[in-house]
Amino acid sequence: MVARIYAVARYTFIENLRNKIFFILIFFTLIAFASALLFSVLGQEEEQRLLRDTGWLVIELFSLTTAIYAGVTLLLEELQTKTIYFILTRPVRRMEYLIGRYCGILLAVGLSSLVMLIIHSLLIFVRVHNVAAGEQLLMLFCLTGKISIILSVAFFFALFSTSAVSSLSFTLFFWILGHLSEELKFFVEKANNPVGAAVSQFIYY
Repeated sequence: MVARIYAVARYTFIENLRNKIFFILIFFTLIAFASALLFSVLGQEEEQRLLRDTGWLVIELFSLTTAIYAGVTLLLEELQTKTIYFILTRPVRRMEYLIGRYCGILLAVGLSSLVMLIIHSLLIFVRVHNVAAGEQLLMLFCLTGKISIILSVAFFFALFSTSAVSSLSFTLFFWILGHLSEELKFFVEKANNPVGAAVSQFIYY
């Protein structure tokens, strides 16, 4: 069982690296250096903060977008082109196939996030000669958790939908809800209108 999952995960990992990951890394590098030039006119402390926050935002957006896109399109393409049947006719169970695909995409996106974080850290070090390694590692840990959750959501919708657009839309909707839940909770606590507070609390839950 483990060997079959590993085989599927390894194939998925290599497939993702060949398709799109390195193009995203190149694009991220260009954005990072462009940001460095833009923030070079600012003061030392302000420049470090903006470089850090902007880099984290770009890393998260690229990583989660890649995970969502890969999770949805990979399954749907194989279902629509019927190539999945060639895999399942071999001694590979459906659960092993899904776990292998999930782990392969997670490893590929995780590797790209790690490379982007290294580029980000080097950029901060070159500009301000100071890198908070603990913060960067914590960022990577939290981002990996986000990727693992949103990828599972993307897989869920891809399995029950025949449209890539609807699967992507619903997954992005859950991503947005996850980021706005605390804002809704704050609105419930501060709302003076009981009806508005009740509606917001219902949406929050």
